[in-house]
Amino acid sequence: MKIVVMSDSHGHNEYIQDILDYEPHAYRYLHCGDLCSSTMYFPDVVFVMGNCDYDFDMPKYAIVDCGKIKIYMTHGDRIYDREKTLAKWAKEKGCQIVVHGHTHRQSDETVDGIRILNPGSLSFNRDGTPIGYLVIDIDDDGNYTVTRKNLKKI
Repeated sequence: MKIVVMSDSHGHNEYIQDILDYEPHAYRYLHCGDLCSSTMYFPDVVFVMGNCDYDFDMPKYAIVDCGKIKIYMTHGDRIYDREKTLAKWAKEKGCQIVVHGHTHRQSDETVDGIRILNPGSLSFNRDGTPIGYLVIDIDDDGNYTVTRKNLKKI
């Protein structure tokens, strides 16, 4: 099953639509906050609230069940010792993967057995990389691969 992860679009709805067009057969589309727009434009996307969002109906976090893998999803702002805290929260919820945004920097770390992924920003990456998103492919046994895809070149 294919899970598509994006974050920090900051009103650039056209980039979200581009991703939906490029990845039409995903099991789930996840947006890790700072949409800065209305969720009504993207009914097939699971959203969590970022620090710049104004749609207060969005949850602060979500648990996404993907068969043998569970994904803990949050924006990641206002967290002290971010990776360690995210790993702790994921373990408490029985999750193996965390996806988050906020930093505008792509990252891929493993902390205490939990894979912590940040796709970077769809509006401006602070690490100098092209804007992009992640694809997590999960097989029936719970094995998975993570691929970062560039949406636009610098």
